[in-house]
Amino acid sequence: MQIPCLCCQRMLNIELVGNAYRSEGQITLNLPGVLCAGGCIDEMLDQVPDPPGLISVYELSCEDASAALLEISLLTSPESAAAFFLNLFPSSADVIRSAAIHLHISGEIDLAYRVLEEYCRGSDNPHGIMLELAGFYGRDGKTKAALCLLEQIPEETTRYHVIKGNVYRQAGEWSKAAECWKKATITDPSDEIAWYCLGHYLMHIKKSHFEAEKHFRCACQIFPEERKLRAYVGDSLFFQGKKDDAYKEYMAAMELEEEDDDFEISLKKMIEACIE
Repeated sequence: MQIPCLCCQRMLNIELVGNAYRSEGQITLNLPGVLCAGGCIDEMLDQVPDPPGLISVYELSCEDASAALLEISLLTSPESAAAFFLNLFPSSADVIRSAAIHLHISGEIDLAYRVLEEYCRGSDNPHGIMLELAGFYGRDGKTKAALCLLEQIPEETTRYHVIKGNVYRQAGEWSKAAECWKKATITDPSDEIAWYCLGHYLMHIKKSHFEAEKHFRCACQIFPEERKLRAYVGDSLFFQGKKDDAYKEYMAAMELEEEDDDFEISLKKMIEACIE
C-alpha cells in the first residue's frame, strides 16, 4: 500500500502486516503517520526533537525491489515474493525481470515464463522484457524460439547482442556467438558481460592467446578497477610463455579489490607458477 509523507505528501510504498506498517525492515504498531527518511525527518526533528507517533521510513523503490529479489534470501516462497513486488511495481521492467529470474533459479520455471509473458506489454520497457524472455529460451535449450523472438526485437535494444550471443553459445555455435559479443563491445562498450564472454571464447575456445591479450587490454582500459580482467591479461601472457610479463599483470591485479576468495586463491597459484 502507499501512505503519504506527512511533510512533503510524497506517496511511500509500505506493506501492511496485521495492525503494523512495515517498510524496509522497520516495524511499528498502530502507526498514525510516516515521514520520508531523507530531508523531511531532518526538518521535523529540527522543529520537534521527539515527534510523537511518527516513524522515519525508507521508501521501497524499484531498485530496492529488484535488488531484494536477486540478492536477499527471502523467508517467503518465491511465488509470494515475486507477487508482492510485482503488485507494487507492475510496470517496472527491472522488477519484472528480477521477479522472473528469482522464480527461475528457484525452480519455478513455468511461472517465471508466465511473469515475463503477462507483464511484458504493460512494462516500461517491453523490448527489454522480450529480450529477457529470449535469454530464458536460450538457457533452457529452446534455441529456435529464442532466435524467432529476437527477430521481433530492435537490434539497438540494450544488451541485444549479448543475449543473442549467449543464445548461440548455449546452442554450441561459438563463432556466431563471438560475432554477437564483438558487436556488443562496439555498440555498448560499458557492458562487462560482452567483454568477459568474448575473452573466454578467444582464450579457451579459439585458443588465440595473442588476440585474447589485446582484447583484455582493451577491456582493462574501460574497466581499470576490474581485478579479473587484469588477471586475464596475465593468463593470456602466461599461455604465450611470457611468464615475466604475466607476473607483472598478476601483481597489478592483486592490488585491485575483488570479493571473490576462490578467484584470489586461483590468482595466487598463477603467481606461484610464474616464479617456479
